[in-house]
Amino acid sequence: VTIKQQKKFYYDMFEESNSNRNLGDLTPFIMHFLEMVLDTIKNLYKSLEEKSQQLSKCGQALGKLLKSKGLCDAVTREICYILIQAAMFSSDGATAKELQNVIKKSRNTVDDRLLKIPSEWLQKDLSRKPYRYRFNVFALRPYFAEKQ
Repeated sequence: VTIKQQKKFYYDMFEESNSNRNLGDLTPFIMHFLEMVLDTIKNLYKSLEEKSQQLSKCGQALGKLLKSKGLCDAVTREICYILIQAAMFSSDGATAKELQNVIKKSRNTVDDRLLKIPSEWLQKDLSRKPYRYRFNVFALRPYFAEKQ
């Protein structure tokens, strides 16, 4: 992504390292490329910190949402929290098998809890198998600013 965003600069560096006056010295290219890698790492770190803070807020809001709907069991909470992460960090979502592996519960338990989660909270991709699930984080909005 960083190279794509700085494509002209990247090609200029590459051109400079190929010029006759550099005599094949790749040091400037390597130094600039490493700076781009460092920028990428810094941007990724910043993005992950922001996502981590958002995830924490979503986790708190999830607790309030589940309590308000009487869905306080730990397995449902854990599944919903994983599906929030799938919504925030994955473009695909999570399969029932992946949920089963993460929470160490049977397929029947996972399927039972998925059925108990209100449909407006779940985003289901049924266009291909295995089906994929994500939590609709917009369902949490009313619980973000609310006091405990």
